[in-house]
Amino acid sequence: MSVGGARQDGGHALMKRTTRVTTSDIARAVGLSRATVSYALNGTPGSGIPDDTVARVKKAARDMGYVPSAAARLLRSGNSRLVLGILPSWDLGPTYPQIYGGIGDRLERSGYEFVLQSGAETLPRITGLLSSITPALVVSLSPLPRETIRHMSAAGILYHHTDLDAFIRLAARTQTEYLVSHGFERLAYVMPAHPMPQALVTPRIETIRRIATDHGLPEPRILRLPYDETGFRQFQQDHLEGPDALDGLCAHTDEVAAYLLATIGRERFGPGRIGLMGIGDRPISNIGVTTVRLDIEKWADIWSTPLLKMLGNDVDLSPPQDETMAIVRRASA
Repeated sequence: MSVGGARQDGGHALMKRTTRVTTSDIARAVGLSRATVSYALNGTPGSGIPDDTVARVKKAARDMGYVPSAAARLLRSGNSRLVLGILPSWDLGPTYPQIYGGIGDRLERSGYEFVLQSGAETLPRITGLLSSITPALVVSLSPLPRETIRHMSAAGILYHHTDLDAFIRLAARTQTEYLVSHGFERLAYVMPAHPMPQALVTPRIETIRRIATDHGLPEPRILRLPYDETGFRQFQQDHLEGPDALDGLCAHTDEVAAYLLATIGRERFGPGRIGLMGIGDRPISNIGVTTVRLDIEKWADIWSTPLLKMLGNDVDLSPPQDETMAIVRRASA
């Protein structure tokens, strides 16, 4: 029942409130001192608090929606259990956020809290974040500016950036070598027409060129795919018709590959015709795009391992990288 704007539930007054619940609120609800409540919630050894009292305090905390203060925990322990993840303000698609979500799962299983922030790679944004939170470690998908790293180092914050370059090169190698092994020789890397970050594009270009050189194939073409009708007709005329027409297309993503397949016509693609490969095994690839499946969970293991080691956890979750990508063969190649 309601009493003075509060509700009785199991002997505890559960306050209807919009402000943060504190240990003082819990102490009033259970009729104990704030110190006793703090000892009970923190599991302080040697406090002499009876088990039934600890259970009563913890139940009240749950019922009242109590969330421990990260700042208070930091003051008590001297160690932050917070890890800040930073994704760049790029058009990343689902893959990298999914992997970083997996990193968060692994950190949380090891007792850390993981906060993911997008577009905070500049010094002003980092400075603003660090005025509100105190992470033990910051991890970013791409390297942060040196000034930003120096700022974090001065504050005693560990820093690591994930090996995005190796991930992209392995995906590009898997894609390109599949086409070459199936007899496609006149290759191109096809990316969207809109501007792309060099960190996502350069490893793809260098990989396809190296593989072509290793196999004695012609220099691959690096193409941007126009999305207007006139530009697309010119793209077809210049690259898919005539004696020098391409016969193997490494698309930047499954979406680019699906666009080519649907617009040019699926009858133009496949063994003995034009080979077309996507990357990602996203739902749109089911229209017939041969693609590279990326094992999100295994990459989360790979990218989590150095973080956990930096935080003092002697673990190695990493599987061999060659086991993290697989060909999904469909009609286009």
